[in-house]
Amino acid sequence: PSLHTAWAMAIFLHGWRGSTASRIFGTFWLIATTGATLGFGFHYAVDVLAGAVFTLTLEAALTRPETGWTKIRMGVVAMGAAMFAGLLALTRYAAMELATGGAAATALLLAPLVFTAAGFLFVERPELLSVEDRPGGPTFPGRRRRIFAQRSQV
Repeated sequence: PSLHTAWAMAIFLHGWRGSTASRIFGTFWLIATTGATLGFGFHYAVDVLAGAVFTLTLEAALTRPETGWTKIRMGVVAMGAAMFAGLLALTRYAAMELATGGAAATALLLAPLVFTAAGFLFVERPELLSVEDRPGGPTFPGRRRRIFAQRSQV
C-alpha cells in the first residue's frame, strides 16, 4: 500500500476538522500527493486505494476517543481490516483478472474504499445515526425508522 497516500489522507482528514485554510491545505496535499504518486509511477492505483483504506481504518479506530469502543466503531475497524486484507489478497492472487476485468474489476477495487469511507463517516459523525432505546441499537434515520414503526403498530 502507498504510505504516501496514507499520510496525505491523514493530513486531509485532520485538516477538515480545522479552519478553512487547513481544509484547503489538506485537500491540496491529498490531491498533489496522489497525483505525484501515480504520475511519477511510484505506485499503482490499487496501492493508492489500499493506502486510503488503511488510513480510514486507523482513523476510525483512533478518532473521537470520548465515544469509546461502540459496536459501530468495532464493526467499522473490523470491516476496514477485512477490506484491506481483501485488497492485498486480490492483488496477490487475482492480479491478471483485475487487470482484464473492466468495469466489474474497477467496482470491486473501489468498493472497499467506499464502504470504509462510509463507515468512517459514521464513527466520526455519530449524530448521523439515530440511536433509540430499543433492542438492535442504531439505525439509519428516515425510511427504516418509519417502516419499523409501522411494523410495531400491526
